[in-house]
Amino acid sequence: MFKSAPILLIALGCQPDPVVANSLTEVQDDDEIPVDADGDQFSDAEELAAGTDPDDCWSVPDGWANCASEAYYDRVEGEGWAVGQISHDFSFIDQAGDMLHLHRFYGATTMIQFSAMWGECPGTPMAYGDTWMPAGVQYVEYWFQDWSGDAIEHHTLDAMKVVGFPTVRSTSDESTPEALTEYAYANEMDVSGCQYVAIGPDLRILGFTADIDEVNAILAE
Repeated sequence: MFKSAPILLIALGCQPDPVVANSLTEVQDDDEIPVDADGDQFSDAEELAAGTDPDDCWSVPDGWANCASEAYYDRVEGEGWAVGQISHDFSFIDQAGDMLHLHRFYGATTMIQFSAMWGECPGTPMAYGDTWMPAGVQYVEYWFQDWSGDAIEHHTLDAMKVVGFPTVRSTSDESTPEALTEYAYANEMDVSGCQYVAIGPDLRILGFTADIDEVNAILAE
């Protein structure tokens, strides 16, 4: 994997991707830029102090994995929303109020559960505990409508700060996320109160379904 230093990017007239601009780690001259070998937004010094691996973007002192720079340097680009394509990136806000995006989970299988409070989603980690998800799968619970069918507000997610996975909402006041609409349209399905999308380690869409047994079979492969 090749990583260009900031000074080379400027000399070539290129602009670094804003997602990974802060992940460029080489120290130039007297600049006091903290070294961040894995580009996960935590310096090597912070990771060593916390006991996490400074060379692994899935090993972080706090929050969730951030491998966006790995995806960027591997030139991974979204292709579409249909099964078999590399998923377009999209953003969401977690229970801590932090902005996340799909491509930060590059390198591991990710399962996103789109949930409306008025819909029933069987087999969630909240019901079955951590053993529900196969080892090595990043689970993301995306709430998009409250009991009244309105967009989720941040305070609705306050109770989820204690769970060990991202519980997220839309970055806007849309009652149905654009990403969910795109997935449903591309895979010829209707938007419902509970749907799952499985994303492979290379960010390729493995499946989009409302059937929990089907998604479990996909994740078990």
